[in-house]
Amino acid sequence: MGGAAKLQRVFPHVFATPGSLKSKEQLALAACLWAGEGSAASHRCAASLMSLEGFEGNYTTEITTSRSLKAKAVSIIIHRRSSLPQAEIRRRKGIPLTTPERTLMDLAAIVERDRLEIALEDALRRGLTSNDRLHNLIQRHRSTRSAGIAPLRALLELRAHAPPTESWLETRFIQFMRKHRLPSPVRQYRLSNGSEFVARFDFAYPGERLGIETDGFKHHSGRRDWARDRRRLSAIAACGWRVLHVTTEDLRKRPEETAFEIRKALGIQTFALEIAKNAT
Repeated sequence: MGGAAKLQRVFPHVFATPGSLKSKEQLALAACLWAGEGSAASHRCAASLMSLEGFEGNYTTEITTSRSLKAKAVSIIIHRRSSLPQAEIRRRKGIPLTTPERTLMDLAAIVERDRLEIALEDALRRGLTSNDRLHNLIQRHRSTRSAGIAPLRALLELRAHAPPTESWLETRFIQFMRKHRLPSPVRQYRLSNGSEFVARFDFAYPGERLGIETDGFKHHSGRRDWARDRRRLSAIAACGWRVLHVTTEDLRKRPEETAFEIRKALGIQTFALEIAKNAT
């Protein structure tokens, strides 16, 4: 009769049965058990455990602790802090991890702004956090000199009180508009004809009567959907509005052409040509 399976040493005083550590959740819990009370999965690891957009596939174990520890495995990153307030730690499936607000502030110190913005919009969209809770966190940490405070505050100021984007593509579109120095559109704009609702656009420029939709690859499941879409487009046109569709392919493979088309629809290109003509 065979003997009992030998336990596998993961970290000092933390053991697992052979082959049992197969998920990022198990590794994160093992690391927190090793680090001791008051420690938590944090940064990219916490973002991954929350399934924040852009971090779902992250398998690096990353923790924050007040203890002086030396990682024995290359797969773990340790952030040492004098303390991690209990109010900034939550448990998810038994694993201590930083709150969404603290996670976003930590991410702001180590990732580029576009990646942080995607995670931020996702957290706001899913109700994991709010503008008020994020501003309160920044206020509490104003004396800690955390490297994440300034970039997170700047991003919150940039988005102001706009509603969260409704998809990764919408966030990418906002970043695209910013990169090409195009005017910021109104998010999730409802078009009405008097008291009658006509359409809702992902983005809009009411002054130019231009709506932009980022679902260019959406397909129709049948004649009824196709007919409904035709009626919607006709109602939009009757209000004197135009619609542009922007797809992922537009942003990735033809960004300059897409930016030109938006400028032209807004009259920006024409205006710039008139200025150049008058200057000669």
